Amino acid sequence: QQQAQQQQAQQQQQAQMQAQQQAQQAQQGQQPAAGQQGAAEAEGIGQERHIMVSGCTHGTVGGIVRGNFAAFGENHGKPTYKKDSQASGLDVMCYFWDERDGPNFCGWWFGPKVGGDQVWAYHPSKTTTPPKTGWKVPYDGPVDPTFMISKGTPQQQQPQQQQQQGWPQQQQGQQQQLSQQQMQAQQQQALQQQQQQQQLAAQQQQQQQMLSQMRQVQMQQQQEMQRRQLEENRQRLELQNRQRMQEQQRRMEEQKQQQMLMMQRQAEERKKREELMQQQRQEQAAILNIRRVLMKFPKARSDTITALEQELVQVLQAELVASGSQAERVKQEAETALSQAKGRIQKEQEQKAELERQRKEALERAQAQLKQLCALIEAAEAGIKAAAEMAAPLTAQATDANAPAMSKSDIEAKAKVVEETCADAKAKSKACSDYILQHGSSMRIADVPPVPMPPVPGAPKSDDKPADEKPDGEAKLSLAKLVVRMNECNRLAESTSVSSKLGKDKALKKAVAKQTMEVSTQVFEKYSKSGMMSKKDVEKYAKTECKFKMPAEAIGELWKALALAETAGGA
Repeated sequence: QQQAQQQQAQQQQQAQMQAQQQAQQAQQGQQPAAGQQGAAEAEGIGQERHIMVSGCTHGTVGGIVRGNFAAFGENHGKPTYKKDSQASGLDVMCYFWDERDGPNFCGWWFGPKVGGDQVWAYHPSKTTTPPKTGWKVPYDGPVDPTFMISKGTPQQQQPQQQQQQGWPQQQQGQQQQLSQQQMQAQQQQALQQQQQQQQLAAQQQQQQQMLSQMRQVQMQQQQEMQRRQLEENRQRLELQNRQRMQEQQRRMEEQKQQQMLMMQRQAEERKKREELMQQQRQEQAAILNIRRVLMKFPKARSDTITALEQELVQVLQAELVASGSQAERVKQEAETALSQAKGRIQKEQEQKAELERQRKEALERAQAQLKQLCALIEAAEAGIKAAAEMAAPLTAQATDANAPAMSKSDIEAKAKVVEETCADAKAKSKACSDYILQHGSSMRIADVPPVPMPPVPGAPKSDDKPADEKPDGEAKLSLAKLVVRMNECNRLAESTSVSSKLGKDKALKKAVAKQTMEVSTQVFEKYSKSGMMSKKDVEKYAKTECKFKMPAEAIGELWKALALAETAGGA
């Protein structure tokens, strides 16, 4: 049994060494041929449920992909296979990918999942089933001629360790077959063992050299794979950056377009608003022009309403169409303003006519009352005139020094008559005042000038004359003038009464003075025979009339004073 096991191990080692040598030759001298083989149409494994992957000299990928695979669904219309065991905790899948991501990604792939970013081997063939040879390991590396896919069986899907465990059973069968030859082989056993030991030692040394070379190759491949992965990562990052920049540019362009569209919409909306505002301004201007005319109607008169109506018609013809949506309302306002103005004017005319009628009636009553007042004033004036004539002699006594003297009895009689006449005149004047107090408000209308009535359009002209123009040319009576006459009567009555009293007083004083003067003259003439008194006459006058003796010195002083007075008077 030991010999059989050793022989079996030697055979396996020889097979591995041959495979490694073939791989080295393929890498050094057969790369062009391998490239042509990969480019050519590969042969598919066929519709098999079980396949087996063998070979693959790549230090990392080989240990992952080698083994038994079973059918596991399909992708892009072609079957997929899954390895019966995981590698480093990852599934191992064989699947097909079409040209949806580009022609460089179309073909058969080995990876941990269908369509994943991580892959281990690649074949550009589009066969229906996985190709047997021509696989690139890694996916962007050269074709590995040792990488082979063959038909598998369920028994082949067991691990290699199970196969090695089955060797003792096979060896037992061989021992049964070799039992008959055991005796013959004993003699050669020692020699064979020695030869086998030598061969094993040589094989072990060769294997160690090959393992060392394989480790170096694996390290180089790993470094190359890392470099490629770094390069792929760099390219992927650059691609992502470019895509991100392109996306940003696209978004910026979209934003720019959106902003332009928004600005365009805003400009259109602004234009519409401006047009609407312009239209509204035009409408408002037209409405304002119409309403300027309508504002004149509240102050319209009968003599201006016709011109205003024509002006309104003209402005409506010019501006009503420009009023737009407000045209109907403005037209209604114009009709209302016109009708209201005409109604107001008609009402005012009726009111003025009524007032004029009332004024005429009041004026007629006032004229009648003024006539009566005028009669009272004329009576008072006549009384005052009579009193003044009677008081003339007394007044002359006060104003004229050469007026003839009157006796006291005549003065008293005249004064009594004048006083009675003045009292009668004052009574008549008071009657006038009382009449004015009673009827003054109604008589004042005669002094108010009539309000001019505007002509009524279409009405016939009136031939009526003003109320103050009488048909016979007689001027109308005026309360103000009559009041002036009444006041003049009162003044004359008062002045006549006062002047008569003054004249009476002066006349009485004059009469008394005259009487006193006459007595004094009689006494003077008694002591002055020549019309002048001497000092002796004065002394005699004082002693007789005054009952005292006037000293001579006093008489001398009196004479000096009289002389000075006479001198001053003469000068």
